[in-house]
Amino acid sequence: MGRVVFAQDKEERHVAIKLVRSGSEESRILHLLFDAQKLRDERMIPGILPILDMLPFGGHWLAWGDTVGSPWFESMQEILTLIRCLIEGLSHVHSFKIVHRDVDTYNMLVNHVQLTEETSKYCIRQRMRREERMKEYEYNPFAYDVGCLGEFLCFRFQHLTPLVPMLAPLFDSMIHWNVESRLTAAQALQFFDDLYPQLDQEQLQSYPRSMMRTSRPYEEHDRWARLPEDFVKQWSHMRMPKTSLRCALVRTLRRMIDKLTA
Repeated sequence: MGRVVFAQDKEERHVAIKLVRSGSEESRILHLLFDAQKLRDERMIPGILPILDMLPFGGHWLAWGDTVGSPWFESMQEILTLIRCLIEGLSHVHSFKIVHRDVDTYNMLVNHVQLTEETSKYCIRQRMRREERMKEYEYNPFAYDVGCLGEFLCFRFQHLTPLVPMLAPLFDSMIHWNVESRLTAAQALQFFDDLYPQLDQEQLQSYPRSMMRTSRPYEEHDRWARLPEDFVKQWSHMRMPKTSLRCALVRTLRRMIDKLTA
């Protein structure tokens, strides 16, 4: 994301300011999104940080955007709101034929996502790129974006699937090893919107405990454990199959090499 500074404007809005080089790819994308959000009644694109203004500054542009703080969640409803917001934002970005390619914790200026010591050491981009190299000969950047977002969601929320079972097939279908079986951002958003109305108030208002320090890696955690048998049977076609022995060995060797060369 580059360097971002935070401030408060005359309207007492909490904002984020970023310096962007004029004529760069990032500058063109920000101007495209800025123009696109002007055409909407609400003056914003859902799931994307609202750009309040683009100010020319000595060969650069100052991107002036809205942002807020980052406490932990009080209910599952807050977590589900965040999940939908992130998926919807990525879906809108992809609808403009824009590939993010760096979906990671340090690139999210949204509420309820804390950059702690644990998250700052956890680089989704590097892990996903290693995984993509192991199984893809033809790179699909849109599927890569979905995989990065899926891994982030698993890292933060996969232990909560017993509270909201719909998260198990959603997360699995976003990080599926077979890229052709992975949902697009638009399909993931549609899946979320189809199942969300089936949740009751007890599920939505339940308190989500944090498991940041003990959460297992997404490829080892069983997100379907302790889920109702009828639910597992209904959505088993979206369950990610276990990694083959060959793939597991390759992944282990790659991690050993990464440690030796770090």
